Amino acid sequence: MLDNTVVIEPGPYGSRLRFAPCFNAAVAFIDRHLAEGRGDKIAIRTASEAVTYAELSERVAQCGNALLSLGVPRGGGC
Repeated sequence: MLDNTVVIEPGPYGSRLRFAPCFNAAVAFIDRHLAEGRGDKIAIRTASEAVTYAELSERVAQCGNALLSLGVPRGGGC
């Protein structure tokens, strides 16, 4: 299984999700849309705003940088 992938496995009691050992939700749900040329498409729409994948990516990076500045280490190890 490739990093940052999710597989839906059917089973006798319903389907289950299997995540790659190295899974980053931002890559799977945001970054891939940028890489595939959909940065200008709406990722999230609320009653008060619409946020594109590019804008969402920028906001996620800002949040990550804020956490780093507070001393929270990067996760991972993948």
